[in-house]
Amino acid sequence: MRRLFEKLSSLEKYKEKHGIVSQKADPHHKVHSIGYSEKEKKWYGWSHRAIFGFGIGHTVKDNGDAMPTKFAGKTAKTIEDAKKFAIAFAREVS
Repeated sequence: MRRLFEKLSSLEKYKEKHGIVSQKADPHHKVHSIGYSEKEKKWYGWSHRAIFGFGIGHTVKDNGDAMPTKFAGKTAKTIEDAKKFAIAFAREVS
């Protein structure tokens, strides 16, 4: 009997490469759009269009890094700040 294997999507390959464990940004959401990489100490946010990682010390560029303007110029001082950036990024690019 022949076994068929699904090909991993490029997002799944990226998450695997970076050690990202995905989760829902909000318990009421249906899909996973954020995840944490213990290996890189970064929170990632994504949609079908883009993925980006945020760690402590990341400063959102004034042009937004595809982020809401309220984050412009802000720096992640804690890993929780980085998670907030990832959530905002996932919302913005979806």
